[in-house]
Amino acid sequence: MVLPNGTLAIAQAALQDGGQYRCTATNALGTAQLLATLAVVAYPPRIAGGTRLLTAHAGVPVTMRCPAEGRPPPSISWVLANETHISSSSQGNQKVLVWPDGTLMIKDVTVYDRGLYTFSITMKPAKIDHKQYFKKLVPYGKDFQVDCKASGSPAPEISWSLPDGTVINNVMQADDSGHRSRRYVLFDNGTLYLNRAGATEEGDYTCYAQNTLGRDEMKVHITVVTAAPQIKHSYKTYIKVKAGDTALMDCEAAGEPKPKIFWLLPSSDMISSSTDRHLLHANGSLSVHRAKLLDAGEYMCVARNAGGDDTKLYKLHVDAKPPIINAIPGKTTTLNCSVDGNPPPEVSWMLPNGTWISKGARMSEFLLGSNGTLTILNSSRDKAGKYRCAAKNQVGYIEKLIVLEVAQKPTILIHPKGPVRGISGESLSLHCLSDGNPKPSTAWTLPGGQVLDRPQINSRHILLENGTLVIRAATIHDRGHYDARTGSLPAVGCLVTKQRECAGCSAEHQMPSIHSMAAKHRQSLPHAAAEVSGGAAVQQCGAAVWGSRPLLPWPSATHRPQACGPLPAPRCSYVVLPPHPITPLPHTHTAALTGKLLLKLSNESSCLLLLLCLLKALPGELLWKGQVAEITA
Repeated sequence: MVLPNGTLAIAQAALQDGGQYRCTATNALGTAQLLATLAVVAYPPRIAGGTRLLTAHAGVPVTMRCPAEGRPPPSISWVLANETHISSSSQGNQKVLVWPDGTLMIKDVTVYDRGLYTFSITMKPAKIDHKQYFKKLVPYGKDFQVDCKASGSPAPEISWSLPDGTVINNVMQADDSGHRSRRYVLFDNGTLYLNRAGATEEGDYTCYAQNTLGRDEMKVHITVVTAAPQIKHSYKTYIKVKAGDTALMDCEAAGEPKPKIFWLLPSSDMISSSTDRHLLHANGSLSVHRAKLLDAGEYMCVARNAGGDDTKLYKLHVDAKPPIINAIPGKTTTLNCSVDGNPPPEVSWMLPNGTWISKGARMSEFLLGSNGTLTILNSSRDKAGKYRCAAKNQVGYIEKLIVLEVAQKPTILIHPKGPVRGISGESLSLHCLSDGNPKPSTAWTLPGGQVLDRPQINSRHILLENGTLVIRAATIHDRGHYDARTGSLPAVGCLVTKQRECAGCSAEHQMPSIHSMAAKHRQSLPHAAAEVSGGAAVQQCGAAVWGSRPLLPWPSATHRPQACGPLPAPRCSYVVLPPHPITPLPHTHTAALTGKLLLKLSNESSCLLLLLCLLKALPGELLWKGQVAEITA
């Protein structure tokens, strides 16, 4: 240690402490140094005197002193009359003891203690027995111990150096402040014990044995063995829940040390602890409360420890839960709130905008009945929301929540301005963005008659959730008329138009537009038809539907376009498509009919098809949409 006056003090100097010591003094003006040489003197042990004869009386203690000299002081051991070896470091017994200075004492001498007693003095530097450098594997979280036995005279002191540089000996252990919670224990025989080995305990441990004659050391390398995480694969990876319900994804992992689990959400956010809607369980499982459509997608569970990572992919599907329509625009809606109590409670209502209506209040659009019912006059979309019924008396208070959803008929927000053109081999998108309450669904009818009425991605025609139809790698064979129909429950009537070209018409000749014909001649359809139950019925409808005979350039046998006169009058017929029955047609197209009517106009060169799709509809509503797709080769 360095004393306040700058003196260096060395306690119990040993031979290895000899050498040169440099003292350096520094201040703002400069530096001064002093070189000192320390020589540690030692001389071999020596015994003064020779053999002595000692007479003792029975029953009294006897002491025998060993007049030995040496630097450093030698170790003294005795051989008793019965040839037992004993020294100051020996446990001995209660009758025979060796004092630290080497004196032998026998308590209560008896006749059996007579004989020859000899002593010897030794000086031996510290040495670790069975010293070797070795490696030891320790499982994570398990206990381990490392032995370090040493010999020497005087008896050496054992200490250990840890991987982080900390030195542990018996003195430091006795003064342990609890920083490591006494995880390390150093026994008197030099054995080092550690409980619950972790990653920080990995490294080199060095044992030092030292006495006044020298020092010895031994190094041991500890490797903490970890087990990489493994997620149990017995859990299902596809979870399907309804909107508003709770989705549970189980993810339990094994490993040493115990893996930490976190989740990657479809939004790419990471969750390592619970949030308001995401609950991370103790075993690593994840619960998603009040599931929404936006929660659908792929979830990844990641288990990680010092041994590595393991992952597992889950797919969450959330079924849409359409709102319950309990009001129709323009109609009167009544919300019931029947209450009982004594004394009779007073009923009041809170509107979605926070306004309270109580008994006696007058509002032009709301009426509070005597039985607690709330009547909404002329329901509209701006009156939708949460209505809270509150009942209270002198005894208590109770509430009831009612959610009002007002229906909205489907509308198509985007209409095509003309034919959609594309390049062969590239993708083509046909958009049909709609709005309504409940959210309407969209169905597309392809030129070949195939109907796509739900999102799918496994074919060349992809129907997206927003109603867009994507044609992948479009070719000239994809050209034609694509019909989009949007509707919700209750269904709304739709008028779908279809146009095609017959064989023999060259691509450069235009057919009459079915759009203008449908708009011009809708009222010219037959007013009566036979009632049919299954099968097909065909009746002539005459040329009145055609209006006027079109003039078409007609190719000759050599396929050269030539002007020609009026073509023969077209044949017109309509066909009832099975299996839906058709009732007599009235004068208007907005009646509540069920079925399909196919109107066909044709002559020797061409044909036009008009498809009427009549569904149950709200009175006065008619919705139709069509798109013509032309593919440029």
